Amino acid sequence: MKTDMEYYVYQLIDPRDGAVFYGGKGTGDRMYRHTPTNSTEELGTWIQEIEDAGLEVIREKIFENLSEQEAWDREIKMIAEIGLDNLCNIMPGGEGVVFTDEVLRKMAEARKGRVPWNKGGTGVYSDEARRKMSDAAKKRPSNRKGHKVSMETRRKISEAKKGRVPLNMPLILEMNKKRGALQ
Repeated sequence: MKTDMEYYVYQLIDPRDGAVFYGGKGTGDRMYRHTPTNSTEELGTWIQEIEDAGLEVIREKIFENLSEQEAWDREIKMIAEIGLDNLCNIMPGGEGVVFTDEVLRKMAEARKGRVPWNKGGTGVYSDEARRKMSDAAKKRPSNRKGHKVSMETRRKISEAKKGRVPLNMPLILEMNKKRGALQ
């Protein structure tokens, strides 16, 4: 359960030069959730470069035990003092739900020419990956395999299903019409 005073303001610092490259507000483990794959492109790239150099991002809480509003206010002030242009932050702090026209333009520019990783939906997994997934699924035990159902249970299931229309009935009827037309 969140209390009113559990927010903090933090900075991510580049150990190569000691420069702050991101600032934010959070609770719990928020400042540790920034990773190369779980961040904006610019922030993720910066973190990856630090890790590729064999170093770790310095994560520092600069204000603690704040209300959410106090944390937003201090985050906004911190970002303003450092300068948004000197950070990987997209927004100048606060709630972060309203994007300026400039920010929207930058985001659109960053996405230009990118093809979504799953565009087309087929061929996403290699044959080897699909084979490995299939093998793994075959090794998992079925929770119903070998399960004995008594005649009484079968009767109850049958009674419960009587009069129900299967969800795929329209599809079945359509297929039967097509088959009839083909014969």
